[in-house]
Amino acid sequence: MLKLNVLHLFMAMTVFSQDINLSMKNDKFYYKEEVYTGVVKEEKSFARYFTDTITTYEKGVVIAKKRLIYEDKMIGYTGKLVKDTVSGEYTWDFDNKKIKYKGYVKGMLTTEGDYNYDFKKIGVWKKYLDEVLLIEEFNHDLLNANNRKSKEVFRKISEDEMEKIKITYRYEKNTEWFDSKDERFEIDDSFDIDNFTGTMKIKINGALIELYKYNEGVCYETRIFYYKKGPKHEMVLEKNKFGSGYTGYQRDYYYNGNIEEELTVTLGRGYTSPLEAFKSYFNPTGLGKRSVGFNETFSYSGPFKQYYSNGQLMVEGENYRDSQNVEDLIIYDIKGNRLYIDYE
Repeated sequence: MLKLNVLHLFMAMTVFSQDINLSMKNDKFYYKEEVYTGVVKEEKSFARYFTDTITTYEKGVVIAKKRLIYEDKMIGYTGKLVKDTVSGEYTWDFDNKKIKYKGYVKGMLTTEGDYNYDFKKIGVWKKYLDEVLLIEEFNHDLLNANNRKSKEVFRKISEDEMEKIKITYRYEKNTEWFDSKDERFEIDDSFDIDNFTGTMKIKINGALIELYKYNEGVCYETRIFYYKKGPKHEMVLEKNKFGSGYTGYQRDYYYNGNIEEELTVTLGRGYTSPLEAFKSYFNPTGLGKRSVGFNETFSYSGPFKQYYSNGQLMVEGENYRDSQNVEDLIIYDIKGNRLYIDYE
């Protein structure tokens, strides 16, 4: 007997959720002694991720199946996970007797290819840079055929064979340097990054991918972009008024352009207020509880927010580095409802 979360399909194709008991006889699923027609959704949770398996039945026979693996998205440092973006999608192709796979990062396609029913890679697998730029094709059928030619367990594949199996599509990647007057120059052996004031840009096929701004060797602004798309990551720091370091923010983005998280950043001896600087003056050893930013080279101390991929606020708290306790955080589900999670 199998009890699952079911999306039951009626003749009018109305869908609703309920728990029902399914049984199998003669390789067919039955519900209340009748062959089952409908959709079964099986949800599972593991230590680091969630999965959904959605199976469609017609007169007791499976006609469609899909499995979704979700990215491990943690609430602060609590160890508690929420279900949002998909990291892996498996779709059963019963006509061609294979399983189609797509891999994602933050909603961005990175890999696709096929498995056989034993989950062995077959056919040509493709890898992408930021979804739109094909960078590799790997032919597993050729690899398997080459391996079958020899009785050796570990046979070294020749370079000629490997060039046919693995095709790498090259792209142009350039690094450009600009001085404090935004004039471009070429670096040489005398270049000293520790005292550099200016900008470094990295481009792929002419498209800006990374940008770094320096002030006397300190990188105070970082901007990374998805290829020919919007922002992926940014960190902007300002010289602190109350110490010798920098404070600012770091922001990461999903592929669809929505913000993933916003963090407060301190670099060096940075303080967020005169009071913090005053406290550090009376705690020069750094023992016990330290003030924000004291004697640190890089820290995520300070207020933070995390978001779902649909733009909904997921969590906000006062200190990301010390966000282990869910009781100190304001948490929402993906629809915007306040979420209360047991600490244990």
